[in-house]
Amino acid sequence: MNRTPAASLVKSNLTAFPSLFGTSCRVLFCSLLFIMGGCMSNTAMPVNDTSAFSYAAISFTPDSQKLVFNRCQESDSCYIHILDLKTKALSYYRSPADQEWYAAKISPSGEQVVFVMAPMTSGYLPKEDKNRLYSDFGNAQIAIMDANGSNVRLLTHSKGYKMAPNFSWSGKKVIFAQGDMRKPGSKTIASHLDAYEIDLENGHIQRLTNFRFFQMGRPSYLPGDKQFVVDGDGPSKFPGIAENDISTIDILRAFEKKHRNSQFYIFNVGTEAQALEPKFDQLKGAKSSMADAQGNLYFRAQPSSADRVKLYRSDTKGSLDSWELPNMQLWFSEISPNGRLFAVISRAVYPGDLNSIHVFDLAGGKWEEISLPADANPIKP
Repeated sequence: MNRTPAASLVKSNLTAFPSLFGTSCRVLFCSLLFIMGGCMSNTAMPVNDTSAFSYAAISFTPDSQKLVFNRCQESDSCYIHILDLKTKALSYYRSPADQEWYAAKISPSGEQVVFVMAPMTSGYLPKEDKNRLYSDFGNAQIAIMDANGSNVRLLTHSKGYKMAPNFSWSGKKVIFAQGDMRKPGSKTIASHLDAYEIDLENGHIQRLTNFRFFQMGRPSYLPGDKQFVVDGDGPSKFPGIAENDISTIDILRAFEKKHRNSQFYIFNVGTEAQALEPKFDQLKGAKSSMADAQGNLYFRAQPSSADRVKLYRSDTKGSLDSWELPNMQLWFSEISPNGRLFAVISRAVYPGDLNSIHVFDLAGGKWEEISLPADANPIKP
């Protein structure tokens, strides 16, 4: 059987990586499956062209010197790759033939990798070739392994769409988004998304939000592991309102009218009564929320509807800095842990186009398009 890359199944950094096979899914995976990040791209890659790759679900290693992303090729599915930004050495984790691995994040210690593991199945889409294999996102799990690719194990064992895992800065917890699968042919692969946390010391999983967002991005902890930032769009559950209450639709409309300028949230960990109040709504379209190791916040927004999109940084004192972004469709994005580099995957616009990776040096104000070697070395235990 032929394997079809997850990234070829779904369009859309809100739902997924994203959150990517695994990106946000209106745009990871469309930046994921939000997320990773998490939607997935349905742009087909030229068949039998060994130089034709697409990319998804980007992040940095903890030393900010390497990029982590999925590289996909029609003939050989998608694999997690690591690129050394200085030497341009490229390596990858080769997943088993019956699994798809994506949306990887490296732990702060550099010793572990958390990712989404989806089993491969045939006949995922009714109208597709029954002899092709597809990622079974409804049975995807959050998994972890050692950095050398050994000791692979599952952290979750439940049904439901999972995306955009991320380590806490202490390395003791993993946060991710989970939601319900939608019917094949829907505009997004999943909805009713919320954030969940895994305690790596005891395996306990707790739900952190209960808003059932239509789309989410990759959740990111703030230092101290007590708060996290995340993109959220289209909540369908509100505090104090029963989910089947007919007034929910009116509440949603009023909420979207009031908060249409921002999808950026900061939530507390372990607090049942979460406030549903987006941040930075004085700007236009605040989204793609990120945090660095110092606790500075990053996001994309427009000063007004007439202005171009900018990258914003809100430091720990609340002061805002901004940088103009190039005129390209950004699919996935991530800030480096040291806050010096901003990596993006541009989204292919026309059928047959391929996306590309760019890195912006915030201090130097320079963009670099990343050229990758065609060949990569497998990471072996």
